[in-house]
Amino acid sequence: MDPRALAGRLKRKVNKKIKKLLLPFRLTSVAIENVLVGGESGIEASQYARLINDLRRPSTKFIEGPHVTFLRQYQEMGESILDTVLFEKTSYFKNAQTCMDLTGHYFWARRDEELREVAAQFISRFEDRVEKTTFVPKAGQSGIGEPVIVQPVAFSRLYSMSDGNHRMAMDYVKGKTHAMVLVMKGSTTTPLQQMLIDVLWTGGRFELYQPVDLPECQDRWAIVRKCTDRLAMFKRFLDDADISGMGKTYLDVGSYYGWFVRQMTRLGFDSYGIERDPIAADIGRWVYGNRPEQILIGDCARLLEKNDRVYDVVSIQSVLHHFAMGRGRVTPEQLIRLVDKVTGSVMFFETGQSHEAWFRESLHRWTPDFIEDWLRRNTSFSRVCRLGVDEDSVGRYSDNYGRTMFACMR
Repeated sequence: MDPRALAGRLKRKVNKKIKKLLLPFRLTSVAIENVLVGGESGIEASQYARLINDLRRPSTKFIEGPHVTFLRQYQEMGESILDTVLFEKTSYFKNAQTCMDLTGHYFWARRDEELREVAAQFISRFEDRVEKTTFVPKAGQSGIGEPVIVQPVAFSRLYSMSDGNHRMAMDYVKGKTHAMVLVMKGSTTTPLQQMLIDVLWTGGRFELYQPVDLPECQDRWAIVRKCTDRLAMFKRFLDDADISGMGKTYLDVGSYYGWFVRQMTRLGFDSYGIERDPIAADIGRWVYGNRPEQILIGDCARLLEKNDRVYDVVSIQSVLHHFAMGRGRVTPEQLIRLVDKVTGSVMFFETGQSHEAWFRESLHRWTPDFIEDWLRRNTSFSRVCRLGVDEDSVGRYSDNYGRTMFACMR
C-alpha cells in the first residue's frame, strides 16, 4: 500500500477513536461568570454537596469560589499568603481540607501541611514559573492545556464545574472572560434547585412564591409573589404604631420558604414560622439562613390548637382561602380564631379574593368589604384597617392577586 494512503488510513482510524472518546462531550466557549462551583476529587457537585452537608456550595458562582478567591488574595498579599497562619484561614485551605477529610486526599496531599505545597504549585503555575514542556502532573492533576469539563445546569444558562477548577481560576484572574470547555451531554440540577422543584405546592412548576437569590433560578423561574411590597406595608404600620422588633416575637402562619421569618428577624424580632412542607422550610435554611427550630412543621390548625405561646406580631397570608374553599380540617372561622388566640398585638392578614380569575366562583363573596367585616365579626381585635394592595397582578398573573392587606390590632 502506498505510504501516504496508509498514513491517511491510520489518521482516519485515530480520528475515529478520538471522536468516540469525545462522544459524550461538545467543545464550546462559555462565559466563566456562568459557571458554578462543582464537586471535588471526581465527585459531581450535587453528591459532593450532600456528603459535606453544604447544599449551598453548587449554587455558588465559580468566580466567587475558593480557587479564584485564593488567587485574588495572592495578588494582594504576595507569597505571604502561604504563611501557615494566613493560609489556614483561606477558603482554599478549608475547601481542600474538607475534601481531604472526606476522600483521604486532595490531589497528592494527605496531611494539612502538604496542602501548602499544592497551593504553592497553584501559584507557580499561575505565574508561569512551571516549564510547560517538562511539567509532569501529580496524582489527580490534569496536564497543562487540557480542557476544562463542565455540565449544563438544567432550567438555566449556567454550567456546573466538573473538572478544571485551578485551570479556569488562573484564566479568569488573568483577565479572560470566556473559556473553551468540554460540555458534558445531559444536564444536572443543583440540590437547592431540585428542592424547589420538589416543593409540594408548586407541583414541579418553575415558580418561586418568595424571592430566592440563586443564580440557577434567574432564567426560567417566575417569582409569583414579590413579598417586598407586603413587608413594606408591615414596616409602615409597625412604625406608625411605634412597635419595634427589639424584645418582640413574630409568627408567620404558612411561612413557605421562610422569607418573612428572615426579614422580620433582620428587623429585630424573635421570629418563627409554621409550614406544612418540610422541603419548603428546609430551603429557607440554606437560602436565607433560618434556623431549623424557627419553623414548626405540620398542619397550621393542628399546631395552633396545641400552641400555648402568644406572639407580639402574627401574619397569615394566602392561607385562609384554602379553608374557605373547604380544603382544611377546620372552618375558616375556626382558623382565624386560633390565629387571634396566639396574637399579642398585631395580626397582618391577606387572603384570596373574588376579583381573581381563579376564585371568581369559589370565593365570590370575599371582597375587601366582606373580608373587613368578617374579620371584625370573627376576631377580638379592636381595630381593623386596610394597608394596601399587593403588586403581584402582573404578567402571567395579571388576572390574579392584587389582594388587600389588612392589619388587625388590639
